[in-house]
Amino acid sequence: MEANEYFSTYDALHNEANEPGRLSIDLQETCDLSKIVWSSFDFMTGPELRFVWETAACMSLSPIDLSGEGSINDAESLDSSMSIQSGQYEDIDDPLKAELTPLDISESMLLADSSFNLFGSPDDLPYLEDYMTESRSTTTLTNTTTSTCTLSIPAGPRSVSSDLTQVSPTNHDGDFGTPTAESQNLEFSPTREECQFNSFDLLDENFLGNPAAITSCVDSGIGGTMSTHSELSALCQSPLNKTESKKQEEDRERWSQEDDNLTYLLDVPFDASENTISDELFVSKFVLAEQICSTQLPLNPMMQKLTIVPSRRIMVASFIFSCEDNSGRPTLHAISFLLNHKRCEWFMARQSFFENALMDFLPRIKASMSVEEWDDVIVRATSELSNFVNILGILDKFSLVTSQRPLMIKNTLFSRKKCGEDKILIKVISGVLQSQGYCVIIGSNYNYVAMLLNTLALFLPEEVRWCSIRSFKNEFSPYYRLQAIRRSELPNVVLKGVMASWPICIADVDRGTVCMSAPYSRHRVLRLRAEVEKVQTVLTSGALSSKPVKLELSTCRPLESVRIFLNHMDNLPVEESSRMGYICQFMLYIENLAKALIEYVKVASLPLINEKQNAMKSSKFSLHECRKALDLQSDNWFHAILARAELLHPDISDFLYS
Repeated sequence: MEANEYFSTYDALHNEANEPGRLSIDLQETCDLSKIVWSSFDFMTGPELRFVWETAACMSLSPIDLSGEGSINDAESLDSSMSIQSGQYEDIDDPLKAELTPLDISESMLLADSSFNLFGSPDDLPYLEDYMTESRSTTTLTNTTTSTCTLSIPAGPRSVSSDLTQVSPTNHDGDFGTPTAESQNLEFSPTREECQFNSFDLLDENFLGNPAAITSCVDSGIGGTMSTHSELSALCQSPLNKTESKKQEEDRERWSQEDDNLTYLLDVPFDASENTISDELFVSKFVLAEQICSTQLPLNPMMQKLTIVPSRRIMVASFIFSCEDNSGRPTLHAISFLLNHKRCEWFMARQSFFENALMDFLPRIKASMSVEEWDDVIVRATSELSNFVNILGILDKFSLVTSQRPLMIKNTLFSRKKCGEDKILIKVISGVLQSQGYCVIIGSNYNYVAMLLNTLALFLPEEVRWCSIRSFKNEFSPYYRLQAIRRSELPNVVLKGVMASWPICIADVDRGTVCMSAPYSRHRVLRLRAEVEKVQTVLTSGALSSKPVKLELSTCRPLESVRIFLNHMDNLPVEESSRMGYICQFMLYIENLAKALIEYVKVASLPLINEKQNAMKSSKFSLHECRKALDLQSDNWFHAILARAELLHPDISDFLYS
């Protein structure tokens, strides 16, 4: 970790507010993870929030379009209302500098609900939508809706007649476009039977026919504006009849009291955030609150807990582990990843990727917690999590296979003829089948390397294709499957490749060589030694006692089944359906053999009743007999079937070699 990152982490821990530390992780590419929360639990303090990491993508300083005309056009489009070509509607929208609607807050709230009855009966007032009419012009593809209500209720200080008048110019983005001045305005005067107001009989018949009692609104013809002339404006209120009856005065007083009550309710302050806690604090309390009755077993060093909270719109993926601090007190810890609750499928497709990554660096975190101070632990965890989250972001951005970039035969080497004569292709496909897709390509011909990566992706199951990266998009990482690197990174592959979860295939296209690392029975031993070495480095403060563990490479031998497969491929027409179907049939053949291996191991390894030595594996089980029964005596072919069986049934390889 660089010095500035170290000091930023230190400052986040020792803040003046004496709150849990909070640090932002700078990402090269955006990632779906929003926050990472570290929480702990012990029987003295209970669940406690320890630290929070927030993800933030680094913004590029260069603009998207650097061309002259494009930049100018973009600038004009961003400020179209103030450009010279368009009218400045800020000056003509409201020449009188007055509001278009003279309603108070309480009255507008009351009239917003069309089912609210101003005359006391909630079921008699018809919806205003019944009086709405549409005027459509076929020439200009416009649609204007104008509603005019010719009702005038005598009132005192507040006039309801102007409140009932409503103009609704609706802008439809579909087939009609925006309203223009060519739209027609229609006035509908509802009759007494249509309105059916309870107090309608109180109105004077002559008063209804008075044109001065009609209030109307029309479109001014200018987009986003309305005419405010005296006889057509909603601001102009018609003169009211001064004769009022006693019953009308009572109704007015009752309406005034209801308005005052509503205004009082609107004045009550309401803050929904006062009684809620932050997401990270909620996660720290919820994830570990139930662990008071939980027990961490040695065979289960890490537990995973998935929580979806729709009310907070978050999904929490928590990884719980136990550890002793430098004082020797055992404590439960949880590292929780927060993301949007709608990204559940995204996480489930990467669940094993998360698990493998945490199982990789958690031993180093535990070793740091046992000998180092909390500041150094957070610094180390920040470095590990930053690396992991950046890998996720790069995979999402530069994934080899996506829904927008599907695999097609025309983008692979199978679009050519005589594939069976390509010796490198035979060896690389054989290596990919044995390595679960953990393959590194080295070559100077970029087009050939890109087509080779697409070809090899066809021999990976669909659930792991997302973990392959496009050629030369990032440095080597043991978490990637298919990847193309430069030749200068080859020593880094030999050192870091031992941390991969499965043996690695390395193909040098320029030199025509394909190598395989040691089989899984040997690779698992080398990986364990590398993990122990890294833990010892943490415990001894960086002092190395032995040479670093490296990959043990050997020449990859081609599989006979792959040779036959490519010879049959040459006999097929160069078509998408025929060749893609044949590849799927070949992969289904390998998958069926892997399932047969899994079922045979389940039955043959079942311990007998009188066997007490091992409750999970029979002492009479023999891997040699298993391979002989399934006709898997060839080592390379057995490694290819075992690699596929491991993806179908995790940990079956450890069960066979234990």
